[in-house]
Amino acid sequence: MRKRYIHSIPLKHRVRNHFSHKIPSSLLHNSSKHNEASDINFQYDNSDNKDENNYGNNDENYERSDDENYEDDDNENYESNNDDDDENYESNNDEGDDENYESNNDEGDDENYDDDDDENYEDNDESYDNECIVDEALNQNELPNNNGNFWPYFESITAALLFCWVHKHNISTSAYDELVDILQHPQFCINDIVTNIRRFRKWRQRLPLISIRSRYVKISTKKTPSTTCTIKPTYYLSVSDIIWYVLNNHSLFNKMYFGPALEVKEKSEFWHGDLWGESPQFGQETIVIKQVLYQIGDYVYYNEVTGKKFGRILAIILENNIEKLKIQRVLTFDELPESFHTTIRQQQSRDGALWLLDRDEYNAIILLEPQAIIQKITVGQNNNSANKYIIEILYKHNNHWKFRSALLDYKHPSEYAAIPNHNNSLPVYKFFLDLYYDDFGTYRNVYHSLGGVYLQFGNMTFNDRKQLKNHFVLGFVPFGGDFDDFIKPFIKEICQLEKGKVFEINGVRCLIIASLGQVTADLPQGNDLACIKRHGAIKGCRSCQATKEKLTSADLNIPLIARYHHITDELYNRMETIITATDQQKFATEYGLRNKKSILDLLKRERHLQTPQDVYHLTAGKIQRLLHITVNLLSNDGKKAFVTAWKSFEYPQQWQKLPNPVWHHESFMMSDCLRLSTVMPFIINRFLCSNYIKNNSLTTIQNRCNITRADFATKMIVTCWKVVAETMVLVFKKSYNTDDYILLQKCLKKEMEILSQVFEDFVNLPNLHASFHLLKNAKTYATLLNSAVGVKEIVHKIFKGIVPHTNRKNIELDLLKRYTTLFAIRHLIDGGIDPRLSRSSNAFTDLSGNFARIMSDWFIVEECLKDDNGETEVYTNVDYITKLSLKKRIPRQSQWFANISIDINSSLFRSELMQAYIDMEFPAALIHKMVFFYEIATYICENDQGYFVKQQLHVGDVVTIQEEIYSESYAIVEAIFSHQGNNEKLYAFVIVNWFEETSQTKLDCPIYRLGWKRWRHIFLISVIDLVNKVHFVHDCIGDMCKDSHDTKNNNYIKNKFYFTAI
Repeated sequence: MRKRYIHSIPLKHRVRNHFSHKIPSSLLHNSSKHNEASDINFQYDNSDNKDENNYGNNDENYERSDDENYEDDDNENYESNNDDDDENYESNNDEGDDENYESNNDEGDDENYDDDDDENYEDNDESYDNECIVDEALNQNELPNNNGNFWPYFESITAALLFCWVHKHNISTSAYDELVDILQHPQFCINDIVTNIRRFRKWRQRLPLISIRSRYVKISTKKTPSTTCTIKPTYYLSVSDIIWYVLNNHSLFNKMYFGPALEVKEKSEFWHGDLWGESPQFGQETIVIKQVLYQIGDYVYYNEVTGKKFGRILAIILENNIEKLKIQRVLTFDELPESFHTTIRQQQSRDGALWLLDRDEYNAIILLEPQAIIQKITVGQNNNSANKYIIEILYKHNNHWKFRSALLDYKHPSEYAAIPNHNNSLPVYKFFLDLYYDDFGTYRNVYHSLGGVYLQFGNMTFNDRKQLKNHFVLGFVPFGGDFDDFIKPFIKEICQLEKGKVFEINGVRCLIIASLGQVTADLPQGNDLACIKRHGAIKGCRSCQATKEKLTSADLNIPLIARYHHITDELYNRMETIITATDQQKFATEYGLRNKKSILDLLKRERHLQTPQDVYHLTAGKIQRLLHITVNLLSNDGKKAFVTAWKSFEYPQQWQKLPNPVWHHESFMMSDCLRLSTVMPFIINRFLCSNYIKNNSLTTIQNRCNITRADFATKMIVTCWKVVAETMVLVFKKSYNTDDYILLQKCLKKEMEILSQVFEDFVNLPNLHASFHLLKNAKTYATLLNSAVGVKEIVHKIFKGIVPHTNRKNIELDLLKRYTTLFAIRHLIDGGIDPRLSRSSNAFTDLSGNFARIMSDWFIVEECLKDDNGETEVYTNVDYITKLSLKKRIPRQSQWFANISIDINSSLFRSELMQAYIDMEFPAALIHKMVFFYEIATYICENDQGYFVKQQLHVGDVVTIQEEIYSESYAIVEAIFSHQGNNEKLYAFVIVNWFEETSQTKLDCPIYRLGWKRWRHIFLISVIDLVNKVHFVHDCIGDMCKDSHDTKNNNYIKNKFYFTAI
């Protein structure tokens, strides 16, 4: 595994930029043995094709990287590498207003993705009428010369038939490459081909398929056609079957975590969050201290430096592999703030009263060694139930200490999710289940939706969970069906699994406990699953009882008005005693409750805490509204300036083209909105001035912000985008430490305040109100990404793509059949056990090595490991980079070479290339002189977590390089070239230009100067640490960059707002 951090990089693998030592002159000047080669300057592509033979067979590999292959292959690479591919979110807009609550979010019209809609601002150019031919047949003298029957079109009937078949069925490049792999395999036999595809498809039942079950459910006639039956079969998979297959799949099971919660500095996984450690369903529930058994949730008396204290055991955790107790402080009367030393509380203290310190307060949670525990104590909720009791919680609101009832708090999971004792010696494995439910449209032009119900295991790492193949399908709620009816078999199974069920793992009996850890959904359906009315109701927040008139009020006392499971249960019990339906409806409206409980409430869960707010939908809707407001503020000249700045902006190269923000901002996908937040502060800051804002809009902002100067109003708009961008970076951060939680709370508060102050449309916006609850969600599940549904939304794309290939008579069954088939093949490839044979298939396991392209990814995994250009002979000096290929050679006539910061024919070029070989411990004079330049390098790289990811390096990309003296440094790739070493192997190198950090900032982002000449420029491609993980923006000043960037200005801004949402 590659170690990237500077303190762990061996000295010989670090980059030396300063020429502190001299290269021996014998390696740079003439030698008796190689004087002829050394005298000749390095050349590049000296003739069109003749000199390619200098590389022998190696150059045949580069012939495959011509323009035609590049166009097809790289478009696919963008689709596989781009986490936020717009197509992946086609289903996101099916929910319309319910998603964002502020605008009609039409399904993104791909035809509108032309940024040329500002034609009203531009005069017609006569050059537009010039006609040119962009595609034509070859001339007669260009046709190949052969004597076949299909001359001059194809060399054989095989080529002719394959060509016709590819274009008739629009076969993709990857599908054709996989077909070639099959046909060229030495064991392929034409006599084994099954000629009847219907018979071939029936062979799927030979595989270890998960059984598809069926039962009938009621169908609502309200939104279905009049011819629809009132009952319909629904199809689903058993959660017990899925768990069995996971347990008996070594590649999955061996990567899963089962054990107590871990206390780490950087929290990223579910087992770093509060819920895992505090719930007996997932973490460690008991510990023996001095021969006494303690359980989480127990109240204890313990020793501390300042004396003996009271506390409650929240969790038993591991810190550096040492067991520790997470204790919540319980205060005595003397420990209360002096302002609360009243006579009544003093008397309560004499009667045994204690006060719980709210867990969100400073130093309320401490970690203790087990030896610090003195004894267990009994604490009740009143003085009649025990000698000690707690009736109030001490907390802060607006920096003032306050008390609230002890009932106004989330119950400890040990109180509602206790696990029965199992007096056996079987190994125990506890599964954290993440249930996801969302509707998606099956057709583009016909209203017909299915409810996808998916399952994930929180025991997997974040990197494993974000892979689409690790989203397990439970089934599809039929069109017009009810989720509660569909999910009943799942509920029945989980009720049994919560108590424990014996499974066999590789023939070994073990006890499996599976519980619902969280329920994720988009915003409206999340409310349904939490038994709360939609956001348009008077009290439509699933986490608190704030009214819609005060959603963004700074005076909201969230702990006092929060929704708690046990209190909601009491409200439902009261509603059941109400006789008339009208009065029941009034009662439900008053408290924002649905008319009936969710069926999920039959499980052991905290409905409000374990149905977290989804940041993916929240933030995308918020940004889309801010874009809509910003565009409407602009005058016609302002819109023209916006489009000009938009077009000239230097976006990250891996991004796809975004819609025109002026005319098509309503059609922005959620992925577009999230990308937008990373660049909009710079775009707005480049062009916006008071003259570009409508007078009435400018006056409104001035009045709301209580400012007089017009330029201050424009700064407020820029500040809004800047604050939103800062918040987004934290919201989508992959790991949090203690400081990050504090900073997240500050950023969310600041964002709410400034947006509500500047724009009236943000006042009482549900998307903005949810910021009150995001910190709690983050601490519960370690990060906000762990409860986001961005990747889960992409799963819909897979099944939407399958629908056109079905007969559309029974879509739900056809989708499940395809899924179970692919699941079975994946299970065999991973070395999983067939339950009928009690063994795995070595032949299928070997296929993954012999047919890497076919067997790699069944569910369009984020990083595709296929090799686009086949076998190559380009080498690196490290083993964590494989399948390196260079594509799209740059011809020698190109003017591009003039932009390289180093003369490729100079002695400096030769000396730096020689130094790169010395870094590889090849200190011999160079024999070969030819170099070839390319636009793209692709390779497979092993990251810090041991996962293989595909990197695509373009000329012009900004990369991160671990420099020996200055640690992490940034550089722009000016060139990618190949050179043949003395060992006759072809190596890949890069020419970089370094960024030098200055002391200046803009928009609180550091400014760098491009062109630091103190460091080397030529390196092996292996020194690049990260590609496309950082974004630099040109520091445009005034009107100097109106049409193009000022070449004399080498200052660039490091975009600290740049992040990847998925």
